[in-house]
Amino acid sequence: MFDIVGLILAIPAVIIALTVHEFAHAYVAYRYGDYTPKAYGRLTLNPMAHIDPLGFIALLLIRFGWAKPVPVNYNILSRKKGGMEMTALAGSLANFGVALVAARIFTTFYLIILAYDPLVAFFQTLIFLNISLGVFNLIPIPPLDGYTVFRKFFPYELRRTIEMYEYYGQFVLIIFLLLGGARILMPIVQFIFNLMVFV
Repeated sequence: MFDIVGLILAIPAVIIALTVHEFAHAYVAYRYGDYTPKAYGRLTLNPMAHIDPLGFIALLLIRFGWAKPVPVNYNILSRKKGGMEMTALAGSLANFGVALVAARIFTTFYLIILAYDPLVAFFQTLIFLNISLGVFNLIPIPPLDGYTVFRKFFPYELRRTIEMYEYYGQFVLIIFLLLGGARILMPIVQFIFNLMVFV
């Protein structure tokens, strides 16, 4: 049965997760001296600046979606120590931060929230979605953030080979998901979810 209530509750959770993720990229790039995100109006928490309509709907319906990528000047970031890596990492860290804050609110006001089933569902969705988005983006496959974060640790020959075929990374990612990649990530997401609620 189609869960219309769950879908409605997921809408604000998706908006928050995607907006915070992209804003974090923009803010860290700006702090490293790249004014490109500001010039394109991305240095804001206004969801309209970050949400891609198709990616938003896809994330709601099939649990795989995307936002508008934040434009950055990699020539500037590459000259700053750790600029590229920190800008890429910022999105996932922001999502984990939102999940942690939501988990704190949920556990602090548990008895009050428990009295309203929609609130319970919202907080669970918000926490779970942010953790999922954070973990997913750390996969070291281009064009995901994890590739930018971890590629410096790849052996030189492997890094050069991947750089030659970066364009095809999106297809590798789709195949990974179609072959059940989500099942591989789910234990990690569940562990972090339980840890945050416990802490």
